[in-house]
Amino acid sequence: MSIKIILYLTYIFCVLVSYFVYRKFFVYKSGKIMLTTIPSGNIDDEIQNLIKKGRRSYSIFTYGISIAALIFFLLGDMWVLNSFILLLYFYYIFTAFLLNSYMKKMRKLKSEKKLRTSTRKYIDVTISNDINKMRFGKKQWLIPLLVLILGSFIAGMVYGKVDGIIVSICFLVLISTIAMSFVIDRLPIKIISSNPDKNRYFNQKRVVSIQEKIFYFSCMYSVLLTFVVFVASKDEFSYIPFMGIIIPSIVFILYMVYLFKKMDDFEQQFVDEDDYFVDDDEYYDILGYNNSNDKRIFVSNPVFSGNLIINRANPKGRAILSLMYIIILAIPFILFSFGATEYKYTINTNNIVISAGLYKDEVEFSNIESMKILNELPDGRIIRTNGVSLDYQSYGTFNIRNVGKVRFYLYNDTNKLIEIKQKKGKNIYFNEKTLKETESLYKNLTRKYKIND
Repeated sequence: MSIKIILYLTYIFCVLVSYFVYRKFFVYKSGKIMLTTIPSGNIDDEIQNLIKKGRRSYSIFTYGISIAALIFFLLGDMWVLNSFILLLYFYYIFTAFLLNSYMKKMRKLKSEKKLRTSTRKYIDVTISNDINKMRFGKKQWLIPLLVLILGSFIAGMVYGKVDGIIVSICFLVLISTIAMSFVIDRLPIKIISSNPDKNRYFNQKRVVSIQEKIFYFSCMYSVLLTFVVFVASKDEFSYIPFMGIIIPSIVFILYMVYLFKKMDDFEQQFVDEDDYFVDDDEYYDILGYNNSNDKRIFVSNPVFSGNLIINRANPKGRAILSLMYIIILAIPFILFSFGATEYKYTINTNNIVISAGLYKDEVEFSNIESMKILNELPDGRIIRTNGVSLDYQSYGTFNIRNVGKVRFYLYNDTNKLIEIKQKKGKNIYFNEKTLKETESLYKNLTRKYKIND
């Protein structure tokens, strides 16, 4: 049940964050609504009704997909992991189709009403130079990284070892946090008023202030992650590292969503007139940005503050986008390979071959130190190093306190399991779906093993 709860809460978290972000598509911002530039004085009842209809359709769809997730949550374990993955993909794909549909309706309505805004683009070189001087230098971001590097080194000196997986995750999380600042750093300067002081203040809040907040968070997080490395080095079975990585990461994501919303509200208060909006609808669609006359690879997202989108008309942009799509499409296949599966046991003359998904073990009879059937696993807390841990089954590499790293091929509902201790290599624990099948497997294996003993 625990893995199902984690999956369900993760799914709901993803949907809620996405819903909060994507509903901005239906909010009038910087002269745009549904990726369509509309003069502020032309938002009439017909346009308002289309906005309300789109927002209502998206809300209904989100509520429906959340109920569907609850149904999968209540189903058995065999397909629960794959179901959540497919449901998430369906949510994002259908959301894209839904938003694209309403974007087309809005642009059709704009065309029928013959609405067109200014195509002038305003540039203030002085303000650009001022803001560039205020931006954070890249060297400053070495401070939180050096804190974690030094802390990991000291932990290794004190305890004689560090948990490589925990250290890698800590660095990955910290680098991801810092990377958000580099995204903010690439946001172009926005001119929203004829008043230079107003423009300067707005861009300082929009870029420099958010960078400062991310920097302070990264420094504090690096100290916490260093503590996590120390705890994991002292006791790899502690729950603290998991909590110390997950909880602050969730807090950071929610905090960034809050900052971007605040930025949007801030921008709405400062915009003066339609002359500072550019009618560039032909370059924007639901897939992003497509402008062969623009040499930039990354362009500021007109709807979602703090985000950058890729210019797919740029060859480098197309390459990056293609790689992203390949990775996105590959994720389900990778995750499915770690889903529920059948265990295969092949008893040969000199060995037994055990396999499940991507995992495979060949145990030579000559390398077996002892083999017996158990009613339960050895005492001690168990953590998963890699592999799959569902309520229904567990397979892959696990770590048992006072035993060390072992290999599991277990159906968790079966009370009996077979233990093989190898002279060289990990202990292996495995069984069949039923008690009778497990005992039969043990008898056949014992018979072969004694012949070779």
